[in-house]
Amino acid sequence: MAGPSSCESSFSQLFLTRPPTPLWLDSPLCLPASSVQELVYKQGQAGVTRASVTVVFSNRDKKGSPVGYESYDEISVCRQVAIGGRNKYLINGHVAQQNKVQNLFHSVQLNVNNPHFLIMQGRITKVINMAPMEILGLIAEAAGTKMYESKKDAALKTIEKKQAKVEEIQKILDEDISPTLEKLRKERAAYMAWSTGNVEKERLERFCTGMCVCVCVAAGWPVACM
Repeated sequence: MAGPSSCESSFSQLFLTRPPTPLWLDSPLCLPASSVQELVYKQGQAGVTRASVTVVFSNRDKKGSPVGYESYDEISVCRQVAIGGRNKYLINGHVAQQNKVQNLFHSVQLNVNNPHFLIMQGRITKVINMAPMEILGLIAEAAGTKMYESKKDAALKTIEKKQAKVEEIQKILDEDISPTLEKLRKERAAYMAWSTGNVEKERLERFCTGMCVCVCVAAGWPVACM
């Protein structure tokens, strides 16, 4: 955690009391401040323009290592919040997109969009009084299985959109392009028949002209008369 001591409390609340979701999400339900920018010391008025928090995970157990990070013994993930709404995410010191950070946690069955990893003090009674199906849903979400259902639903919606686009393209092919192609094929066939007949006509005309010349010469007629 970086920043003057007076902002330490806010960031410790942000990270320690609701880990790890508030580190990556901007949901107002997760933040003790009304916005992440309020976590910057005096909101930038003291010359400090950003705040950051870093969590370091041990990655010595390679069996559970995230995909692509097997060679690291430790994985550090950092979020920086800057005045002006700029957010920066870093994995092992390298700038990364937010979805890459989420995918990193997803690969080890950690859903960073899930607010139910910890049951806060004010929710204990509510959870106890939940119906069985509600508790099952909460456990599924906390365990990360609901994340895959969400991805499945998103994939199915994408497939539906793609299928609709395919059907639209097929309709255009059937109603517009295919009839035009068929018309062009018929016109081409007609042109080829005309072209072949025209060549044959010209050949026969030359043949007839040649025969006439031969007859005239044989009869002693002037060729000019032809």
